[in-house]
Amino acid sequence: PLCVPTIPVLARISESGASIQLTGITDYGQLLVNIANAAAGILDNPDRTKKEIADFNNQLASYIERVRFLESQNRVLARDIELFLQAAHIHSEKITKAHFQHSAK
Repeated sequence: PLCVPTIPVLARISESGASIQLTGITDYGQLLVNIANAAAGILDNPDRTKKEIADFNNQLASYIERVRFLESQNRVLARDIELFLQAAHIHSEKITKAHFQHSAK
């Protein structure tokens, strides 16, 4: 019986007709057999493989773009925090100075 793996790439290979059975890999040799079967499934269907690689490439490009955007936002937020802390320090110094001047009177 063909077991559909929970790993998406292997599941797609299983759908394409490769005989992959994952019932809990406990043996290194079995792992190698499964990898060989997966490779055979990929080689049997080059057009689908090219499309999947293109899709993965697009997903990776989107991910990289998102990471760069978030890194940029993190830099902006870090600068905002730094400015806020500087302003808070300046204001606390003014308040402390005003308090001591008022207390001295």
